Amino acid sequence: MFSTTRTVDREQLFKWVGPIAVNRVILIAAKERNLKINSVPELENYGIGVVADDVAEQFLLNAGVPKENLESVSSTTTNILKLTPGRIDLWAYGENVAAWEIKSLGLDPDDYTTVFVLNERELHYAFHNEKEDSLIRNFRLPSIPLNPRAFTRLSWIGI
Repeated sequence: MFSTTRTVDREQLFKWVGPIAVNRVILIAAKERNLKINSVPELENYGIGVVADDVAEQFLLNAGVPKENLESVSSTTTNILKLTPGRIDLWAYGENVAAWEIKSLGLDPDDYTTVFVLNERELHYAFHNEKEDSLIRNFRLPSIPLNPRAFTRLSWIGI
């Protein structure tokens, strides 16, 4: 079991419980670069760091961003370290985890900025398809309305 963004492409891969939170998939840039992105077609002009097979990579490819513009790596740390010296222009990732990852490296989140929101989707717990339905039924969550901003902004200020 883990939490992940529920998408059409992933629907048949798991048994789902949720939603548990809202995940904003964003493009992050070093603030000093002063980048402004207004639309997806503009992304053809930038090198974008992604984590291999992550939902951000899927969104970008599905939106028509050329694969050669994406630098796919296995860890978020690699993307952060490539972003700061300008080896990539943008980093595509979920807003909550991105803030945590930046802070965990001892870097200042205020040195980075969101330049574009790729997508906003609900996070769910994803269970392996072979898990018994009875186990998953016992894991059902109460129905609580989600405030998309409640989760995203708090993570940047350290709460």
